[in-house]
Amino acid sequence: MKAEDLGLERKELKALKAVRDGLASGRYRHVKTTKFNAENKSRKPLFNMSAACETHECGTVACIGGWVARELGMDKDEAASFVYGIKPYSPLHELFYPTTDKDWNTITPKKAAQAIDNFIKTSNPKWAEVVG
Repeated sequence: MKAEDLGLERKELKALKAVRDGLASGRYRHVKTTKFNAENKSRKPLFNMSAACETHECGTVACIGGWVARELGMDKDEAASFVYGIKPYSPLHELFYPTTDKDWNTITPKKAAQAIDNFIKTSNPKWAEVVG
């Protein structure tokens, strides 16, 4: 779908696609806890759906929305505000805030990329299908 069909600006869709590509290719390393004190020897950007955008000694960890905001040129504080500021009626709300009984910490980068693909194709991330 086009950006306007999704209710997004073109730059938002471009950033979303860049994050999707990074998640699908292994650019982001999944961390399974919100306690991100482990050393990040790979120096890859860290991914966790429970973290808007946080910086730790091991690097920056963020969810889909946090990495989209960073792609848009926002610093970590602006990125966190962007994610937390998404309203329930925003097209991105369901993508950034999965409605699933699954623990968000278990959402892997590959599953997040699949949800983004679903969103881009249908305007619905289909989290229930993605995470099972």
